[in-house]
Amino acid sequence: MLTTMVAIAAFLIALVAVWFTESAAKGAEGRHRQFYESHFKGLMLAIKECKQNMARLGLRLQDIDRKLSESADEQERETKRVAVMENEIKTAQAALGEISEALAEQASDPRRSAR
Repeated sequence: MLTTMVAIAAFLIALVAVWFTESAAKGAEGRHRQFYESHFKGLMLAIKECKQNMARLGLRLQDIDRKLSESADEQERETKRVAVMENEIKTAQAALGEISEALAEQASDPRRSAR
């Protein structure tokens, strides 16, 4: 009978110990949760701000890329126009050369200039 009473007392003491341990754990968890939440909240806000900045930078990079592409297209068009103008100048130079030669021949041949 004494062993039974000692066993019941030990069981009750064990239950009280578990209850105290649970209570202490809840209190510690609450303090730690507040600490972590305050720190994580700041980190989450910083991460959100970084994401927004990255999105804005991405849009700006797309805009710059588009402008560079347009600039490259415009440069290509201008290069083609310059090539066409160079060909026209060469043609005009050749024509002027022929006219110059014809005039030189005419000036050196007095029979042609008399006509």
